[in-house]
Amino acid sequence: MLYRVECFLQQKPDDAMQILDTLNVSVLSNQEQAHYSLLRALLINNKKRFGAELDSLSQVACNQFIGSDDKYHEAWTYWLMANKSVNMQQPKQIALESMLQAQKSIEACRHVDKRLVELSPKPTDEQTVIDNLKYFIYLELGMTYASSVYFAEAIPPLRLADAYFAKMGDHYNRESSATSLAFSYLLNQEFDSCLVYFQKALLEAEALGYADDIAQTHHSIASYYNYRVSGNCYASEEERQGFLDKAIEEINEGFACLTDTSDYGYGYVKQLLLEELSDTYYIQQQYDSCIFYGEQAIEVAKANDRFFENYTLYVHLYEACKALGDEKKAVAYADMMQAMDHPEKHMKDMVKVQEEFEKQEELQQQETLHQQKSRRLYWLLALLLFGMLLLVVFVYFYRRNKENETRRLCEAQRQLQAELEQLTAQQRDMLQQQVVAIYQTGQKDRLQRIMEAFEAAYPQGVEKMESAYPDLNKTERNLVVLSFLGFRIKEEADILDLSENTVAKYRSKLKNKADFDLISALVE
Repeated sequence: MLYRVECFLQQKPDDAMQILDTLNVSVLSNQEQAHYSLLRALLINNKKRFGAELDSLSQVACNQFIGSDDKYHEAWTYWLMANKSVNMQQPKQIALESMLQAQKSIEACRHVDKRLVELSPKPTDEQTVIDNLKYFIYLELGMTYASSVYFAEAIPPLRLADAYFAKMGDHYNRESSATSLAFSYLLNQEFDSCLVYFQKALLEAEALGYADDIAQTHHSIASYYNYRVSGNCYASEEERQGFLDKAIEEINEGFACLTDTSDYGYGYVKQLLLEELSDTYYIQQQYDSCIFYGEQAIEVAKANDRFFENYTLYVHLYEACKALGDEKKAVAYADMMQAMDHPEKHMKDMVKVQEEFEKQEELQQQETLHQQKSRRLYWLLALLLFGMLLLVVFVYFYRRNKENETRRLCEAQRQLQAELEQLTAQQRDMLQQQVVAIYQTGQKDRLQRIMEAFEAAYPQGVEKMESAYPDLNKTERNLVVLSFLGFRIKEEADILDLSENTVAKYRSKLKNKADFDLISALVE
């Protein structure tokens, strides 16, 4: 039922509210209650019924949808917060911030509940449902930018929305987007684009067929021509007169549309046209006509129980009366001006609020930057601690492996020494006689044959020596074996083909090494 209501919420708001009034909220799940609260809040906000109920419903919707996976309803919730702040005349930056969040949410939306497609009054698909809200939010974002005096920033989202509404044939929303674009271009001093979009807005208003909308668009075009004369824009005298003539033409066309006094917007639009006509004659310095149409505008406002709040018109009427010498009327309009809040005060207040917002935003950015720096520092410290831990673990295992290797070497060395000592004196004498005989042959391969004889008497002796003393090179191992077999320095030098001095240095090096205490006993 809630999704059915959502599908015709915009077209039939009164019917939607009646259905919501009949629902038993207590039987709904938390998700459904949040959905109900969002729909009801949207309807109440559109009726401008502000108060505790709207605040309560909005809060329920915020708690459920903001930060959830339902990006479609999250976007609607942010839109509601933005629109509510505008209607309650809160600082414009608050509305802008919420609208930007709505934009992020709808751009992140990839899926919607299938019931929004199935229950739609018109045939549609999932992407169209998403796009309809996306470009509606673009329209509202552009209008929020414009109302916050960010005219250049308003143009991109408005152009996206305008192109989409044109493609979809949505005359109502395209009239809004074209009008907003026109005013943004006007205040951004892009006059050609401004007039193009005013003409587009007029075509859309005519397509809708509402007389008051058509008349109001003519009023907007007239305000464009008056701005070209009075808005600090360069124009020749001939161009100025042409702009003023066109302004009067547009105003008269607007009056021609207002034939039905029962139209909802008849009184308001007629007041706007009279105010614009009074301004036009003021610019032309036709003060009688300025006063005549200005006073008519005030009378129309009173007749429609509408508070007249055009401060600029009072200024023009005051100056026109003063120029004509009507001091009595001039004083009366001066009093009316005093009774109103000067728009410059509102502008200053708005600027003050904007400056405060920007200051808070800057502080927030600084705080965010500080948090990011702190986070990076924490990560750096964590990485440093982790690196130190790895280093400690590495050193621990390195030392343990080193100690194990040292113990293994010591054990191998002791075993080697013990095994060598187990050779009997007779075996050793026989081995020495054998190697002496080999030495005395003087053959080139005598070193190899001596080592083979040693291996025969002591199997794997050289291999065990390599394992027990891995730091010994081949020459040093051969020297140890030769010394063990009883050869003197001169004979060792002859066998190894080295000088006696070199052999003596090798012997000294082996005997002085602390790691070779066991084997140094063999080097006599």
